[in-house]
Amino acid sequence: MLEELAGRPDSYFLVATKENQMIACCHLQLTEAEVAECGMLSVAPPWQNQGVANALLHTAEEYARGTWQVQRMRLWVIKQRPEQTAYYQRRGYQFTGATLPFPDDSRYGIPKVAGLCLLAMEKALPLPA
Repeated sequence: MLEELAGRPDSYFLVATKENQMIACCHLQLTEAEVAECGMLSVAPPWQNQGVANALLHTAEEYARGTWQVQRMRLWVIKQRPEQTAYYQRRGYQFTGATLPFPDDSRYGIPKVAGLCLLAMEKALPLPA
């Protein structure tokens, strides 16, 4: 799945390293003329709660704005993870009202809870004046 994503046009993986070790990563994709999507943001457990995710998300936003001149960043969160939605709300993301069922594909994991749902959140990325 990662190889397929990496092979798409306007699709990148951003990787944070420390002492030649990958400590965090995310996938960034241009999806529409003015919208980029950030997904699969993850941080290695020893580096969690140290601001790494914030820095990587900020880098993704800056990269998307600077490279593609997008005006919005979109991401998808699991509805049943309120701490996840709260995290992104604190960073300026708002719900769009769009929803998707959780993928029925073992590559995304096997849900332990029935009825998982994804919610779209977006943040405006104004271009510098």
